[in-house]
Amino acid sequence: MAREKLDVPGANQDFPLPAEVLVDVSNLTDLDKTLMLYKHLKQVSLTEAQKIFARGHAKTIIGHKGFTPERIRELAHKASKGDLSPTSIEETFRNPTGRMSKTYRELPVAYKWFMISVLLNSSYDIFSSKAARIKSLYEILCPSEEMINFEKITVHLSEAFIKTTAYTIPTGQIVFELISWMHPSCGDMVAVELSDNPKDRIHFLTYCDISGLKHAVSVGGGSEGSKVLPLLKSPKDWAIFKARCNTDWNAELLDNISDSIQQLAKNTKHDKEKELLKDALKEVIRNIVKQVNSEGCSGAELLAILKIIKLYPGILLPIVEYKRPWLEYADSAIELLESDYLKWHKYADLDTFISLNNAIVNYDVNFFDDEEIRNKWRHFSETLLVRGEDESSDIHDDDPALAEMLYDSYDSTKRLFEEASNMMESGEENEQCLRIRDNFVALKEDISEYLPREPDYERDDDFSYPSPDECNIEEIFKDL
Repeated sequence: MAREKLDVPGANQDFPLPAEVLVDVSNLTDLDKTLMLYKHLKQVSLTEAQKIFARGHAKTIIGHKGFTPERIRELAHKASKGDLSPTSIEETFRNPTGRMSKTYRELPVAYKWFMISVLLNSSYDIFSSKAARIKSLYEILCPSEEMINFEKITVHLSEAFIKTTAYTIPTGQIVFELISWMHPSCGDMVAVELSDNPKDRIHFLTYCDISGLKHAVSVGGGSEGSKVLPLLKSPKDWAIFKARCNTDWNAELLDNISDSIQQLAKNTKHDKEKELLKDALKEVIRNIVKQVNSEGCSGAELLAILKIIKLYPGILLPIVEYKRPWLEYADSAIELLESDYLKWHKYADLDTFISLNNAIVNYDVNFFDDEEIRNKWRHFSETLLVRGEDESSDIHDDDPALAEMLYDSYDSTKRLFEEASNMMESGEENEQCLRIRDNFVALKEDISEYLPREPDYERDDDFSYPSPDECNIEEIFKDL
């Protein structure tokens, strides 16, 4: 930004970009970090006990993933006040620095909405962290009169708050770019700043997409894992949130709200927030059920609604007319089972279909009294077995282990379905439905062991950082 405001003709072309003058901590050697820590601590008057402590913990500090020059300066300041302990070290590396927050507040409006857009997509999932996705969010959230070129902001904030990673193909062409935080505390800081600004909260809740509404009702997370409904602080916040849920809800949002209520229920100190969220959701779910009964819904949406209703035992809510969406869902599942290639998509995957059946049985024990539903369930069951026994078909032919497991699982449930058909004929539908449900859950768990999993992009909490080996830390710190 300073580069563009220079008045000297031609001089702005030689003025370095921020990324060219800011320190990239990833390039610091262990020796750089050791000398930095040593010089900061040397400048403050440490007691003998603090010196011993510093020597003993120097390797831990230097090897910490949150090491930055600003945090070392802050740690030294705390030490000068007598606060040098394992707790103060962890807090220093975990929390945003004062200067970081001050810098954020002085940024142009567009830069803040850029960073808020990164906040909503700052996971390790390469699809949600793609620059194109963040750009679309930025263009939705940033007021048009404040808009600044997305690529320009990306350059200005790189190596300060964010970092970019380009993915290329062998020809060198960039396929897509990822945007992520330089350090997790940057995201924590942005979340706190958004939460504490009433004007930004209202604007955000009004224009954000589903990921923003999910953030509004999040529980846990933040630098200390204590975040609770961070964007719902005033009656106006709640009113906007409820209005958005009525018009823009989907299964993912309802599942997220349901999970948040259950998380809040685990701690009595959050009873107030839990009741506020349940009251808001009760009003919303009434409207959603009326909409679904009139217009229909997907199987995943029906499952999310039934999970929500389960949170209100004894409360009179509109009756969910589940028959039509269940039959449609079952038809799509059967159609895919009968196709040449078994490919479960988001409206007909085995896991969700099983969960939906469980939820409906819990909601209405007379689920299988309906002859049309009973016949459709038998059709699905028989199709499942036929497909499982058809060794000529290629089920996930790119994963032989999964295919073998599917065949074995289907074969092991054959007797169950034969018994189910006989019991249904004899009028014992409800009991058999429960038995089928239990066996299907077991089948689902067996299959899930062989399904491919996303790699664990996050390091374990007990991840052991390599000890600095480029310098003799003890030698440097001996005269501290």
